[in-house]
Amino acid sequence: MNRYIKTLAIFLSALLVVSALPFLTRADSGDPIVLPFVPANGNDDPANDPDDDTTGAEIPVEDDQDSDNELPVIPIDPDNDPPSKTPSGKPSGKPTGSPSGKPSGNPTGSPSGKPSGNPTGNPTGNPTGTTKASGVEGFVDRLYDKVLGRKADSTGKQYWIDKVMKEGKTGADIAKGFLYSPEFLNKDMDNGAFLEILYNVFFDRASDAGGKQYWLGKMSGGMSKQDVIMGFINSTEWANVCLSYGIPSGGTGIANKTIEPNEKIVAFAERLYTTCLGRKSDANGLRDWSVKLANMKVTGTAAAYGFFFSKEFTDSNYLNDEFVRRLYKTFMDRDPDPAGFNDWMGRLARGATREEVFYGFANSAEFGRICADYGILR
Repeated sequence: MNRYIKTLAIFLSALLVVSALPFLTRADSGDPIVLPFVPANGNDDPANDPDDDTTGAEIPVEDDQDSDNELPVIPIDPDNDPPSKTPSGKPSGKPTGSPSGKPSGNPTGSPSGKPSGNPTGNPTGNPTGTTKASGVEGFVDRLYDKVLGRKADSTGKQYWIDKVMKEGKTGADIAKGFLYSPEFLNKDMDNGAFLEILYNVFFDRASDAGGKQYWLGKMSGGMSKQDVIMGFINSTEWANVCLSYGIPSGGTGIANKTIEPNEKIVAFAERLYTTCLGRKSDANGLRDWSVKLANMKVTGTAAAYGFFFSKEFTDSNYLNDEFVRRLYKTFMDRDPDPAGFNDWMGRLARGATREEVFYGFANSAEFGRICADYGILR
């Protein structure tokens, strides 16, 4: 009996091993053993399970920060924050800077043409200090009055003067700085009051009924205040306003009036005859240069170039030492200091051109202050 039971146990064990052999082989092969899914409702599509409340749920997607629908941002001056009570906005876009074209015609003592390029390097001994800003000062005072409705604070006023005189900002740049400032924006004006401000700032007058209605219609149709401001900036009237203060408008409008030169501008032109050519001016030449300077047809640098590279000057065949001395008188209003004089003479001896040396002086801080004192663009 025991022998029979033992034989039966061996038989059953062998049968079990044989039955499991396919499964063991499949597992050894690395293939996963997958059990079929049989839902309780007999439907093999989980999406159709009536008890499954996740069907159709959306996966949240993070908003794209570079979306085309982002709100407009008023840019802020990246260079430095303006002082207290000073409009802090800075318009986008690169300002056009100062006009640099040569004068038309050829007044006595002035050649046509101006070389390209702007070599670096400043003469030594540039003093520091503030200067009178002439027409720019009046321009800034006017914006405080017409935009902010108050007198300028001294710190803020100097900030904006420096933007024009030292950084070459245009009238449009400064006007937008005021109009985009928190102080002005906090006034929260309606469109009609806003347009009256623009007429007074850019046209120097109250609005006319037809023009104001035109702009109100544009704004009602969705035109932004920034675009409306640009419409005023690109006008002839704004070009005329800026011309009267002696600064570039920054718009596409062209002034249609001629400014008579004041005494300071005439004195600047007369000074070029004296410091460069060593003589008094002739009436026609003085008038020509003065009018072009007053109407921003030339800058102080372009005018000086006209004298230093005129036929009259070049025919004089001055040696380098006299050339450098006259540059000091013209651009720095003084005799040369020994170190600076030797530096410039050394540059010429090593092959620097007279034009390169000329622009070294023209780019000096001292000449910038001289131009500011006479109320012209450097």
